[in-house]
Amino acid sequence: MQKLIPAVLAAILAFAPAAQAKDEPGVFDYWVLALTWSPQYCYNHERDQQCQRSYSFVVHGLWPQFEKGGGPEDCMDVERVERPLVLRMANIMPSSTLVQHELQEHGSCSGMNAEDYLLPTERAHRSLTMPAAYYDVPEELKTTVEEIENNFIQYNSDLNPKQIALKCSGRYLSEIRFCFDKDFNTRDCAEDVQDKCGKKVILRPTR
Repeated sequence: MQKLIPAVLAAILAFAPAAQAKDEPGVFDYWVLALTWSPQYCYNHERDQQCQRSYSFVVHGLWPQFEKGGGPEDCMDVERVERPLVLRMANIMPSSTLVQHELQEHGSCSGMNAEDYLLPTERAHRSLTMPAAYYDVPEELKTTVEEIENNFIQYNSDLNPKQIALKCSGRYLSEIRFCFDKDFNTRDCAEDVQDKCGKKVILRPTR
């Protein structure tokens, strides 16, 4: 019986998942740029730094992504983001906590330092033209997934619906995601990045 115990333990360990293993920084297939609809976020986080002013879309983050299985997260400990870089990102990421969190959660898997990760985040955001309809929404806007996607495609001729994915909280738009290759050209999203909204969508007002 005693001789069987090591064999049983070895068998268990062989099939046990490597729960503590971290993903390797720099190993991923493409990027996802996630933009949060700030009024929806602030509906539940009104004391957040981001919610002290009115915003429409703000950058949630730039995420390394795999073709299958989502994306790597929290690959290694990262440095503190220096204040000048936080201030530079403030127009698109209006929370120092958000900037630091995204660097740790996703930037740590990019294989880049803080500046080399955050500046491409700015670059990816700058490559998109925001539809005029979403700059200022004075009251609830009832729309559809198709209309939102078509509005972005109208302003960004290199986009198509397969490169865009919407996320909702109930009927309310919470986020829109865009897929880029490693050279920051738009590309189709993998199956893990799909619309998570019903046909009818509501945008909370920016005011």
